[in-house]
Amino acid sequence: MQPIPSGERVEVKYLLGKRNADLLVTGELILERGFYLDLIKLKFLFNQFMSSTPAQLQSKPSEVDENRIRQSLRRCSEETIQAALGFHQTRDKRHLKPLIVGILERYVDPELRPKLRESNLELRLVEDLALDSLTLMEIIILVEEVLIVSISNEAARALRTVEDVRAFAEANC
Repeated sequence: MQPIPSGERVEVKYLLGKRNADLLVTGELILERGFYLDLIKLKFLFNQFMSSTPAQLQSKPSEVDENRIRQSLRRCSEETIQAALGFHQTRDKRHLKPLIVGILERYVDPELRPKLRESNLELRLVEDLALDSLTLMEIIILVEEVLIVSISNEAARALRTVEDVRAFAEANC
């Protein structure tokens, strides 16, 4: 293996197994001295990264993260996008309710959206909002993508109301 020249930018990808999902962590290193980038050094750098406090890492989502969130939520309202960005920036769980409601709003028939906006979290997804199983799967996939969580099949089957979705997101983020 050849040493990497000083000042070279290196993209680092590290796969971390986490519960039922794998998390691919990516980053960029700018090397001050040439050295062999091997798995042991990569694990050391990854552990340093993971032990850093959020303030030491970044105070706001990176431009890449913001673009990914905007792309994922492109058919949602700007309020929903701002809630997602606010959550990723602060990890403040108060952003979860407008985010979940905004994601659901994207899939609900326009005539049912006022019901959803009334903040009634006890609305049933299938019975009150007329969401079918395929649409529920799309919602679950979008929630997983935006919040970077994994929802098991058992947990997905237990999501019956808007509050269930919000509570799941709050408990797992």
